[in-house]
Amino acid sequence: MISVKAKQRYNRAQQAELKFNDVNDCSFNAASAIEEVERVGININDVTGRVLDIGGGQGHFTSIFTNASERIVVDPLFEKIGVSLEGITGISCVGEQLPFQAKSFDFVILRNVVDHMLEPERLLREAYRVLKLGGKIYFMVNVFLPFFKPLFPLMNIIDKPHPLHFTLNDVRKLLTKDVGVRIETERIAPSMHFKWNLKRVVGMMIKKEYYAILC
Repeated sequence: MISVKAKQRYNRAQQAELKFNDVNDCSFNAASAIEEVERVGININDVTGRVLDIGGGQGHFTSIFTNASERIVVDPLFEKIGVSLEGITGISCVGEQLPFQAKSFDFVILRNVVDHMLEPERLLREAYRVLKLGGKIYFMVNVFLPFFKPLFPLMNIIDKPHPLHFTLNDVRKLLTKDVGVRIETERIAPSMHFKWNLKRVVGMMIKKEYYAILC
Protein backbone atom coordinates (compact mmCIF):
# COMPACT_ATOMS: atom_id res chain seq x y z
CA MET A 1 0.00 0.00 0.00
CA ILE A 2 1.38 3.38 -1.05
CA SER A 3 1.05 6.02 1.63
CA VAL A 4 -0.66 9.34 1.07
CA LYS A 5 2.61 11.12 1.84
CA ALA A 6 4.42 9.09 -0.81
CA LYS A 7 1.79 9.99 -3.40
CA GLN A 8 1.97 13.66 -2.46
CA ARG A 9 5.77 13.59 -2.70
CA TYR A 10 5.54 11.95 -6.13
CA ASN A 11 3.05 14.55 -7.37
CA ARG A 12 5.30 17.37 -6.17
CA ALA A 13 8.22 15.72 -7.95
CA GLN A 14 6.26 15.55 -11.21
CA GLN A 15 5.41 19.24 -11.01
CA ALA A 16 9.03 20.15 -10.24
CA GLU A 17 10.24 18.04 -13.16
CA LEU A 18 7.79 19.74 -15.51
CA LYS A 19 9.01 23.18 -14.41
CA PHE A 20 12.59 22.04 -14.95
CA ASN A 21 11.80 21.08 -18.54
CA ASP A 22 10.00 24.38 -19.08
CA VAL A 23 12.97 26.55 -18.09
CA ASN A 24 15.94 24.34 -18.95
CA ASP A 25 17.40 24.69 -22.42
CA CYS A 26 18.38 21.36 -23.92
CA SER A 27 22.01 20.66 -23.15
CA PHE A 28 21.96 17.08 -24.44
CA ASN A 29 25.34 16.00 -25.75
CA ALA A 30 25.08 12.95 -28.02
CA ALA A 31 28.83 12.27 -27.99
CA SER A 32 28.88 12.20 -24.18
CA ALA A 33 25.84 9.91 -24.13
CA ILE A 34 27.53 7.48 -26.51
CA GLU A 35 30.68 7.52 -24.39
CA GLU A 36 28.56 6.85 -21.31
CA VAL A 37 27.02 3.65 -22.67
CA GLU A 38 30.30 2.47 -24.15
CA ARG A 39 31.98 2.69 -20.74
CA VAL A 40 29.58 0.07 -19.41
CA GLY A 41 30.10 -2.18 -22.43
CA ILE A 42 27.39 -1.20 -24.91
CA ASN A 43 28.22 -0.46 -28.54
CA ILE A 44 25.37 1.66 -29.89
CA ASN A 45 25.79 0.10 -33.34
CA ASP A 46 24.94 -3.30 -31.86
CA VAL A 47 21.63 -2.07 -30.46
CA THR A 48 19.05 -3.06 -33.05
CA GLY A 49 15.40 -4.01 -33.01
CA ARG A 50 12.95 -2.22 -30.74
CA VAL A 51 14.26 0.18 -28.09
CA LEU A 52 12.16 1.43 -25.17
CA ASP A 53 13.20 4.37 -22.98
CA ILE A 54 11.16 4.46 -19.78
CA GLY A 55 10.94 7.90 -18.20
CA GLY A 56 13.06 9.34 -20.98
CA GLY A 57 11.43 12.78 -21.08
CA GLN A 58 11.77 14.17 -24.59
CA GLY A 59 13.64 11.10 -25.84
CA HIS A 60 17.05 12.64 -26.49
CA PHE A 61 18.98 9.73 -25.01
CA THR A 62 17.02 7.29 -27.15
CA SER A 63 18.09 9.17 -30.28
CA ILE A 64 21.69 7.86 -30.11
CA PHE A 65 20.56 4.34 -31.01
CA THR A 66 20.28 5.00 -34.72
CA ASN A 67 20.38 1.32 -35.76
CA ALA A 68 17.18 0.52 -33.88
CA SER A 69 14.18 -0.44 -35.97
CA GLU A 70 11.88 1.45 -33.60
CA ARG A 71 12.53 3.87 -30.73
CA ILE A 72 9.83 4.56 -28.17
CA VAL A 73 9.97 6.79 -25.11
CA VAL A 74 7.34 6.59 -22.37
CA ASP A 75 7.02 9.33 -19.80
CA PRO A 76 3.99 10.58 -17.83
CA LEU A 77 4.99 14.15 -18.77
CA PHE A 78 5.66 13.54 -22.47
CA GLU A 79 2.56 15.34 -23.79
CA LYS A 80 2.95 18.19 -21.30
CA ILE A 81 6.59 18.71 -22.28
CA GLY A 82 5.37 19.11 -25.85
CA VAL A 83 8.61 18.25 -27.65
CA SER A 84 8.69 15.71 -30.46
CA LEU A 85 11.99 14.41 -31.83
CA GLU A 86 12.33 12.98 -35.31
CA GLY A 87 12.36 9.20 -35.32
CA ILE A 88 11.13 8.93 -31.71
CA THR A 89 7.62 7.80 -30.78
CA GLY A 90 6.45 9.29 -27.48
CA ILE A 91 3.73 7.93 -25.21
CA SER A 92 2.43 9.50 -22.01
CA CYS A 93 2.18 6.78 -19.37
CA VAL A 94 3.83 5.65 -16.15
CA GLY A 95 6.63 3.12 -16.16
CA GLU A 96 4.90 0.92 -13.61
CA GLN A 97 2.13 0.09 -16.09
CA LEU A 98 3.41 -0.20 -19.65
CA PRO A 99 0.96 -0.58 -22.56
CA PHE A 100 3.07 -3.20 -24.34
CA GLN A 101 3.00 -6.95 -24.78
CA ALA A 102 5.43 -9.15 -22.90
CA LYS A 103 8.81 -9.80 -24.52
CA SER A 104 8.34 -7.10 -27.16
CA PHE A 105 11.56 -5.03 -26.82
CA ASP A 106 15.20 -5.83 -27.53
CA PHE A 107 16.70 -3.03 -25.43
CA VAL A 108 15.18 -1.12 -22.51
CA ILE A 109 16.58 2.09 -21.00
CA LEU A 110 16.12 2.98 -17.33
CA ARG A 111 18.38 5.99 -17.14
CA ASN A 112 18.08 8.33 -14.16
CA VAL A 113 14.48 7.26 -13.64
CA VAL A 114 14.14 4.81 -10.75
CA ASP A 115 14.47 7.64 -8.18
CA HIS A 116 11.61 9.46 -9.90
CA MET A 117 9.14 6.59 -9.50
CA LEU A 118 6.32 5.88 -7.12
CA GLU A 119 6.91 2.10 -7.20
CA PRO A 120 10.48 1.29 -8.25
CA GLU A 121 10.14 -2.47 -7.81
CA ARG A 122 7.08 -2.52 -10.03
CA LEU A 123 8.96 -0.45 -12.60
CA LEU A 124 11.73 -3.07 -12.76
CA ARG A 125 9.22 -5.90 -13.08
CA GLU A 126 7.55 -4.11 -15.99
CA ALA A 127 10.87 -3.44 -17.70
CA TYR A 128 11.78 -7.10 -17.41
CA ARG A 129 8.31 -8.19 -18.55
CA VAL A 130 8.56 -6.36 -21.87
CA LEU A 131 12.18 -7.41 -22.47
CA LYS A 132 12.77 -10.13 -25.05
CA LEU A 133 14.76 -13.21 -24.15
CA GLY A 134 18.41 -12.26 -24.59
CA GLY A 135 17.63 -8.54 -24.41
CA LYS A 136 19.40 -5.98 -22.22
CA ILE A 137 18.35 -3.24 -19.83
CA TYR A 138 20.55 -0.16 -19.49
CA PHE A 139 20.25 1.16 -15.94
CA MET A 140 21.62 4.33 -14.34
CA VAL A 141 20.87 6.22 -11.13
CA ASN A 142 22.64 8.64 -8.79
CA VAL A 143 23.54 7.05 -5.46
CA PHE A 144 24.39 8.92 -2.28
CA LEU A 145 27.28 8.05 0.01
CA PRO A 146 26.14 6.02 3.06
CA PHE A 147 26.79 8.79 5.60
CA PHE A 148 24.13 10.90 3.87
CA LYS A 149 21.25 8.42 4.29
CA PRO A 150 19.98 9.88 7.62
CA LEU A 151 19.33 13.11 5.72
CA PHE A 152 17.08 11.49 3.09
CA PRO A 153 13.89 12.84 4.72
CA LEU A 154 15.34 16.35 4.33
CA MET A 155 16.32 15.59 0.72
CA ASN A 156 12.71 14.71 -0.01
CA ILE A 157 11.92 18.35 0.70
CA ILE A 158 14.98 20.03 -0.83
CA ASP A 159 15.37 17.87 -3.93
CA LYS A 160 11.80 18.11 -5.21
CA PRO A 161 12.24 16.40 -8.63
CA HIS A 162 13.35 13.20 -6.86
CA PRO A 163 10.75 11.56 -4.60
CA LEU A 164 13.21 8.76 -3.78
CA HIS A 165 16.90 8.65 -2.87
CA PHE A 166 19.25 5.67 -2.76
CA THR A 167 22.64 4.60 -1.51
CA LEU A 168 24.66 2.07 -3.53
CA ASN A 169 23.57 -0.66 -1.14
CA ASP A 170 19.92 0.36 -1.57
CA VAL A 171 20.17 0.07 -5.35
CA ARG A 172 21.87 -3.31 -5.28
CA LYS A 173 19.21 -4.61 -2.93
CA LEU A 174 16.51 -3.27 -5.24
CA LEU A 175 18.04 -4.91 -8.30
CA THR A 176 18.59 -8.26 -6.62
CA LYS A 177 15.09 -8.54 -5.18
CA ASP A 178 12.60 -10.87 -6.78
CA VAL A 179 11.93 -8.56 -9.72
CA GLY A 180 13.31 -10.85 -12.42
CA VAL A 181 16.42 -8.93 -13.47
CA ARG A 182 20.06 -9.95 -13.04
CA ILE A 183 23.08 -7.62 -12.89
CA GLU A 184 25.38 -8.53 -15.79
CA THR A 185 27.79 -5.57 -15.57
CA GLU A 186 28.05 -2.60 -13.26
CA ARG A 187 30.13 0.55 -13.06
CA ILE A 188 30.42 3.25 -10.39
CA ALA A 189 31.69 6.67 -11.42
CA PRO A 190 32.04 10.15 -9.92
CA SER A 191 28.99 12.35 -10.23
CA MET A 192 29.85 14.49 -13.25
CA HIS A 193 27.91 17.41 -14.75
CA PHE A 194 28.61 19.95 -17.43
CA LYS A 195 27.14 22.89 -15.54
CA TRP A 196 29.53 23.94 -12.80
CA ASN A 197 27.77 25.65 -9.92
CA LEU A 198 27.54 25.20 -6.16
CA LYS A 199 24.76 22.62 -6.40
CA ARG A 200 26.77 20.47 -8.83
CA VAL A 201 29.98 20.70 -6.79
CA VAL A 202 28.16 19.66 -3.61
CA GLY A 203 26.57 16.81 -5.57
CA MET A 204 29.99 15.48 -6.57
CA MET A 205 30.99 15.41 -2.90
CA ILE A 206 28.00 13.42 -1.64
CA LYS A 207 27.00 11.06 -4.45
CA LYS A 208 28.18 8.91 -7.33
CA GLU A 209 26.67 7.56 -10.52
CA TYR A 210 25.76 3.88 -10.73
CA TYR A 211 25.54 2.18 -14.12
CA ALA A 212 24.54 -1.39 -14.87
CA ILE A 213 23.55 -3.74 -17.65
CA LEU A 214 20.66 -5.92 -16.55
CA CYS A 215 19.34 -9.02 -18.21
